[in-house]
Amino acid sequence: AKLSSRWHWRRMLLSGDIEENPGPVTEALLLTLNCRGLKKQNKFKQLTNRLYKSHNISNDFIAALQETHLEISNLSYSWKGSHIFTSGSGSKGGCITLLSENMTVIESTDIGNEGHVAIVISTNNNSQNCYIIANIHAPCAHDEKKVNFFTQVKESIDSYLMRYDDSNIVIMGDFNTPLNETD
Repeated sequence: AKLSSRWHWRRMLLSGDIEENPGPVTEALLLTLNCRGLKKQNKFKQLTNRLYKSHNISNDFIAALQETHLEISNLSYSWKGSHIFTSGSGSKGGCITLLSENMTVIESTDIGNEGHVAIVISTNNNSQNCYIIANIHAPCAHDEKKVNFFTQVKESIDSYLMRYDDSNIVIMGDFNTPLNETD
């Protein structure tokens, strides 16, 4: 009990004022990774194989990958489920959202080359869930560029919410947000 309370205290201290993410109302497995490049085919294949082996992707499974550096998508050969792809360029950019086989992408909007927001429908055991999924890699700048980026993400989510108001909202990615008040 003493070790567990120490661990809990340390976790609370490190998280600052950030609450633990409760996730969507439905049961879904969420995973987000900053890949730092997936141009090497072996690295990409190893990642997708590991996801298949370690997770039950027949249920609602959402994996958000950032900083892929990929310009074109060859996911149809290496991923059995659906996916959403935003091409990347430069030192960062490019996001891929991998979805389980029971999930269908209805519509998607790119946020430049730094992410996307999409409507996804999941069908499991005669039930249907709707998700608004945002996979983003926010700008590192702490200025108007970052404010405009998050404004664009919010506007995209709001636009989908007007048409799909009973959706679970899932926002994943690299927010590049420091925990320093001056920033």
